[in-house]
Amino acid sequence: MRSLAIVALLSGTAAAGKPTEAQAKKAATDWVAAMHFGGEAKLEAAVALTASPLFAAAYDDEHDLCPAGMATTAGAIAKALACLHDKVEPKGKPKVTRKSGANLGGPLAQQAKKLTELKKTMVVIELDDGCEGNEHQLLVAVTTDKKKVARVAAVLYQAVTCGE
Repeated sequence: MRSLAIVALLSGTAAAGKPTEAQAKKAATDWVAAMHFGGEAKLEAAVALTASPLFAAAYDDEHDLCPAGMATTAGAIAKALACLHDKVEPKGKPKVTRKSGANLGGPLAQQAKKLTELKKTMVVIELDDGCEGNEHQLLVAVTTDKKKVARVAAVLYQAVTCGE
């Protein structure tokens, strides 16, 4: 039996360039910390680290967890982040992922084409705790804006009950 949740944030922000791996890892780590997952929802810092506009969608097996749509204002982005705050449980240490879209399993496989596209212009950081009954996989794609500031431009997440 699988219980799963997927969250995908796909940004439409015009990227100025690809960050270094160190910049991307720091930006993703800072964004995760700013989201205060599992704590009080104070998301102002996360909003500042997120690219705009932002497409957000969250799903489980039975229904949408967060409404799919494009967030184009700070208020709309804050609303999308608030929904993610309540649904995402990132676990594991951040590392640069070498996975391509073809390597995605579980419900994230439906985002394979998007991940392949994102990796062309962004660095993707993965947090994954492996499979010990439950697996939490978070992919955070980071770009730089016109001022060369690293920003989170895409987030893919799944929580899957794995094993027997």
